[in-house]
Amino acid sequence: MLTHTDIHYLVGLLTRVEEADDVIVELGDMVYDSAANEERDVDITVTYTDKNGEKTAYKGVEVKDHSRPLDVQKVEELCQKLADMPDITHKAIVSASGYRDGAIKKAQAHGVELLEIADWLNPYEGFNVKFTDNALTLIEPEWVDGPHVRINVAKKDIDDLSGEYQNNPRVCNKLGDTYPHAVDLNTLSRYAHSTVSNKIQWQTDPIRVRHGESIPIHTAVLFSEAPYIKLRNKLVLVENCTVTGEIYCIVHDKPAFRVLRQYGSEKPISGCIMVELKNHNLTGISVSNSNNKITALNIPYADRVKKTIRKHRIGRRD
Repeated sequence: MLTHTDIHYLVGLLTRVEEADDVIVELGDMVYDSAANEERDVDITVTYTDKNGEKTAYKGVEVKDHSRPLDVQKVEELCQKLADMPDITHKAIVSASGYRDGAIKKAQAHGVELLEIADWLNPYEGFNVKFTDNALTLIEPEWVDGPHVRINVAKKDIDDLSGEYQNNPRVCNKLGDTYPHAVDLNTLSRYAHSTVSNKIQWQTDPIRVRHGESIPIHTAVLFSEAPYIKLRNKLVLVENCTVTGEIYCIVHDKPAFRVLRQYGSEKPISGCIMVELKNHNLTGISVSNSNNKITALNIPYADRVKKTIRKHRIGRRD
């Protein structure tokens, strides 16, 4: 199921969930090689900075998805590549197939950390957050009727609004400023039905829906910050939206489990649960062992089929 590119993205995402928000994790960064006197790509870089934004450490990680354990020649080649990059202060290799004895000794001699991405055979153990085989049920909904979205306002405002729908009026907050989730009535409707679709999709306490079953939908969408419809002479409060229709359910209840860990250790650094959707996107959740942070994971199909990845930052909060 997993491509070579998937493995690179997963290692980046599993590194991201383990680090603080101000740490930069980048796939395909270009790093100066002093021996070649040119910039060369490094699979993953991790940049640490102080409170003033000055770089304090720079980690280079090479990722290999081979069918056999990495031998001494391959590890020696990677060690030399990283050694010729003076900006890199911490060096690591991640293998999806393990290492031979000579390769382990070679990495130790060069001060290169060896990691592996491996099957998570017992997801009930290893983290403070415990997962079982059915811990993640993902329902991929296809709307066969609808979605139909009704914008609900106070009864006194219905007449004022009835003639304005075709004009797609602007949506704002109570002060008349930009609303964070929608700019007009059409985008508010799309936001409402996407909220319902996302709620249906992720089930941490799985509802019993059979694969291929169609189920009716009738649910209200509430807003933490109330939207207002801006008319010529007043603002009309949107109390909620009602979404109705019928969905066809594609149920994914057999997720794959992976962990990132130091080679030779059974204790995971971070782990993930994921499924492949009908559109071939890879989606799931990742969890850190050190900080218990849980983060949504998504690798779009367009990224999964890329031959190379260049300067792609993961989850940076600027």
